[in-house]
Amino acid sequence: MAIVTDEPQFGLHPMVITGPAPGERVDLPLFALWSATHYAAELIGQCVAEVRDFCVRTFPDALPA
Repeated sequence: MAIVTDEPQFGLHPMVITGPAPGERVDLPLFALWSATHYAAELIGQCVAEVRDFCVRTFPDALPA
């Protein structure tokens, strides 16, 4: 699993990805899966919730209509 949230530190920058039509928005859903019997399942769930909340705060225009 890899999560990078400090874009400038790692030299990351936005990249425009277009859909079938020029300028069409492309949405990429985020998925998180883990075993419910994993010894750290609760902690993993909390981490996933934090990533979700970060995305909602950082990319508010990406929320579903």
